[in-house]
Amino acid sequence: MDSARLKNNLNEVIYEDDLPLMHEKGILDQDGFICLGCSAKAIPCSYRPENLRRPFFRIDSHMQNCDIFKYEELVKVAKKKQISTSSGFPLSYPSKLYLQNKNTTVIDKEISTTNKEMKDVTRYIQNNDKTNVNTEHHRTSSTIRPIVKHFINFPYDRNISLILPMLNTELNTYRRIFKKIDTYKIDIEKFKSDYSNLKVYYIPLSVEKNNIQVTDDIMSLKLLSGKDEKFHLIINMLNWSTRKKSEVLNELQDLTDKSREIYSQKIKEFMIKNNKNYQDISNEEKRNIKIKETINLFFVGSLDSEDQYIFKLYNNDSRLYFAELCHITYPQYK
Repeated sequence: MDSARLKNNLNEVIYEDDLPLMHEKGILDQDGFICLGCSAKAIPCSYRPENLRRPFFRIDSHMQNCDIFKYEELVKVAKKKQISTSSGFPLSYPSKLYLQNKNTTVIDKEISTTNKEMKDVTRYIQNNDKTNVNTEHHRTSSTIRPIVKHFINFPYDRNISLILPMLNTELNTYRRIFKKIDTYKIDIEKFKSDYSNLKVYYIPLSVEKNNIQVTDDIMSLKLLSGKDEKFHLIINMLNWSTRKKSEVLNELQDLTDKSREIYSQKIKEFMIKNNKNYQDISNEEKRNIKIKETINLFFVGSLDSEDQYIFKLYNNDSRLYFAELCHITYPQYK
């Protein structure tokens, strides 16, 4: 699992990316976490600097009526229809991004509470105005990872509130904050205009050879951009920890391998169906063989001001980047 609750503060959700920092500060309690949906013990794993696998929580045995199972069933429903109502979203969900640096607090943390009943909290948004928010169904996230997963899992509920402190305050819902990069039909001036503002952009990663390149701490990711192959996401990893670099690169390679395996299976099915050998399949036929799930890169960033073929990650902050092998649904909004 990628998150758990604090045992002594049920209102506070801890995400996997928080574990290495908690360990570094000496405040990580192995017995201090429980499942999000029941009181089963959640064990923090793979959080030490020498661990190459991404941190996670292990739960050996959920309780019978754990809400996690209900959540999984709800996601299946939410992939087909809206589940939010006039009263709001029915579950706790990541509605605010909270980043804290050594010298700068980007957004205030929620006021700690000691009982199960949620309370109002004060948050600061980019213009420093204070706003009271009922947190019954709101929680903060320390990375965009859970925010992206929510965007994918609840496609018909993207009009719900979301605050990212580095963005324009008018961008305050999932629908407004996320934007797909469309590079298939390019009017270059319109393209510059569309992608020059800071948002959470997403686009498939190319799975061709050399799709991931790292030179002198600069990671270049080749984007799936139709016939034009010049588009890349460029990230400077100089200030990333060795662990974070390895984690991201290994994850990207694993996703690439999985995507290639899925495509290879589709090729085999095409060969059988059309009674063809691989060498007889044309390049056009290969391009027309689609797979439902692709590796999508999600990042807070924008188009480089000097090079229209380069996207850059905001502040090169690893917390503002995430890759996922997924299918993204695009509902027709009224």
